[in-house]
Amino acid sequence: MAANATMHWLLSESVFIISTVAYLPNYVEDPGNSYTVSGYSNSATVISICFGAGIVLTLLLVSCKRISHDIPLASTYSIAISAACHRPQEDKEASLLPVQWGVITSGNQTPVRCAFTTLRTVRPPQAGDEIGG
Repeated sequence: MAANATMHWLLSESVFIISTVAYLPNYVEDPGNSYTVSGYSNSATVISICFGAGIVLTLLLVSCKRISHDIPLASTYSIAISAACHRPQEDKEASLLPVQWGVITSGNQTPVRCAFTTLRTVRPPQAGDEIGG
């Protein structure tokens, strides 16, 4: 968000409006010599291009990073997304603490439930676990 705001500010410094109002000796506006034109700054334009290229390069480098295989990809499967986002009742301060993903049901309950939580009793899903919502 900061990069977006900085990019917009740099672009606004690159291209701008110049309005020149001319006056006659008796302080009356002279419309024949008054102009409104667009102006530009070469240095701000070069900096904007370099900054934009830096943003694109950063996004490309971050997109090449492999994601963790601990969390299955749900893509557009809304049931899996909903199940993973509903915290357990005893997880009260999830917005303040670091979260982890895993099985949150205790004992031998079937199906097991996975979610993002701050609870310490989370374990990774195991082969053969039947995962439900």
